Amino acid sequence: MGEIWRFTWHDLRRLLTSPRLYLALFVVYACLRLCFGGVAGALAENGQTLQGLELMIFASANRLPQCMMTFGILLLLGDAPFLHEGMSLRLVRSSRMKWFLGQLLFCLITVVGYLFAVELMLLSMSGRGVSFRNEWSLPVELVCRVPGGASVLGIHMIMDFPMNILKSGGPWAVFGLTLLYDTLLFTFFAFVCLALNARWRTGAGCFTVAALATLRILIDNSGLLVRLRSISPCNLASLGSELVSPLSVAYRVSFFLAACGLLSFWAYHFLRRADLAGGGSA
Repeated sequence: MGEIWRFTWHDLRRLLTSPRLYLALFVVYACLRLCFGGVAGALAENGQTLQGLELMIFASANRLPQCMMTFGILLLLGDAPFLHEGMSLRLVRSSRMKWFLGQLLFCLITVVGYLFAVELMLLSMSGRGVSFRNEWSLPVELVCRVPGGASVLGIHMIMDFPMNILKSGGPWAVFGLTLLYDTLLFTFFAFVCLALNARWRTGAGCFTVAALATLRILIDNSGLLVRLRSISPCNLASLGSELVSPLSVAYRVSFFLAACGLLSFWAYHFLRRADLAGGGSA
């Protein structure tokens, strides 16, 4: 485990000292602000407050914010696997399996850290008087009951506030489920890039992730593809389309775990025989 962690830490250290991380976070913040930048002003004008987790919950449930967050993940992990200069020397002292497991662990840690950064971004747009009590705020309850009520919160982009989210439990439980689904979705996207880039060494991974994000748009706006909802990763990771139940949670978690497992196996199959002697640039 120590060697796996050393490979992981090497990638984390390079990411933390790379302009890419801060550029990606800035771009995502700017995109999210276009969507939620008016929330604080609208709340202050009406003397209202939000629960601090609500924006993250409803952002993850909607197509546009989900695409924004996906774009950030592609900026961070879209060029996996990471073949840095000098990697061949490290591989001589260890094994490809440990290096590969270090890559997987790095992707997972990056996804979790990224999601908490997004939550902090959205929290900064929620106004000054946020609450962390385990109850939905009055503005969100109102918006969920009024069709097209997002403008009440100063949101002028097309967004849904499904009542099913409120009926599924309290904010903390729903936030935990949102964090779980987002972690699974973005880890799956990272593994897609890892596997397809390992096979073709191009931007095949990013292209496939973009296609999967587009698939959700087609499913939500076309009655012809609605049957694909049960296998569309972006739809499965979004709350609101149905009430949360143990069966639905088990299916979605199993889907992503199985998909990530298959992608990991496929990626290692190609990387095991690939020529990594030259390393690469991140």
